[in-house]
Amino acid sequence: MSSLSEWITAILDSPLIRLLLVVLAVSGPVLAVFFYKRGRREKLPQYDIRSNNIVKGLAGKYDLLQVLYDGRQVQNLAVSRVILWNAGRETIQDSDVPKAAPMLIQPVGNCSILDVRIVAQNNPASNFRISKNRNGSASFQFEYMDKNQGAVIQVVHTGTSSRELDVTGTVKGAGNLIRKDLTIQPARLARRQGIVGVGVILIGLAEVAITLAFPGVEGFLMGDREYILTGILLVVLGMVLLGGFLTRRTRFVPRGLEAFGESL
Repeated sequence: MSSLSEWITAILDSPLIRLLLVVLAVSGPVLAVFFYKRGRREKLPQYDIRSNNIVKGLAGKYDLLQVLYDGRQVQNLAVSRVILWNAGRETIQDSDVPKAAPMLIQPVGNCSILDVRIVAQNNPASNFRISKNRNGSASFQFEYMDKNQGAVIQVVHTGTSSRELDVTGTVKGAGNLIRKDLTIQPARLARRQGIVGVGVILIGLAEVAITLAFPGVEGFLMGDREYILTGILLVVLGMVLLGGFLTRRTRFVPRGLEAFGESL
């Protein structure tokens, strides 16, 4: 029994085992949440809208000025882009959209949709279609959407902002469409944050490992305890940076749909 106890004590006194325990204690909760979200399969239909107002009440200020779009006189004119995509890991089929609650872009108030068309889709096999309805709305259909697949729709309308367009629709097993505020910041900038986070974690782990494996070697500046504490703080800082990147990653425009962020 004593030999077993001594063997266990020797293992626990090993610098590598101590380092492993530190890593598990710091990264365990973060990794648990990450892998839980990554492994969860669900349908997650999301959308966002951004708009550019071209004309706002200009025609009414001058008696002889007329603003026409396709031969129609307008007081206001705006161009909006609507992005629709599946953020979940479960495929959304066209049969998942009930006929009683189709996916629509609807004008609000006195706004009218003048023109609508698809400007980008990152999977041609999804076969996105958009069409205007007699009641003034626009409906869009598709064959299916896998994860991060979708389309960008351009809408020309007589509103002044995104608030005058309403995107509606229901997906079986997921509920109504969810608006997700996307960032049009280049994804490479956020990836740098993730890379820096990984680098800081590795530096912190190396400092802890060296201190545990060779006690007193770095002691000309600080004691072993201070070096270990500094290494742990670096690991925590790296985890924060990496966690921030992983969180922000869900706010990036899906690859192939960058037209959503282009100038209108």
